[in-house]
Amino acid sequence: PAPRDLIVDPEKYDALSYLRGTHLSQAVVWIRKSAKQDNPNGQTLLGHLYRYGIGVVHDPAQELFWYTKAAANGERNAQNALGMKY
Repeated sequence: PAPRDLIVDPEKYDALSYLRGTHLSQAVVWIRKSAKQDNPNGQTLLGHLYRYGIGVVHDPAQELFWYTKAAANGERNAQNALGMKY
């Protein structure tokens, strides 16, 4: 299921709404803000973006960095992704 708590904008624009639309570059901005605010769902999603090179350059080091942060914050999808990487 898609994470629903990635709202970081005071006007409640949701990063996932950008992903569903045509605003991928804006989605990456909001997902990155969410991840940097220590949101484990945002961290996991950012890890996925780096893993698959969606909206960012494919970067295994960044993928691992964000999965590790999210896993440390208890996010199960990140724990699973991290386990699969190892």
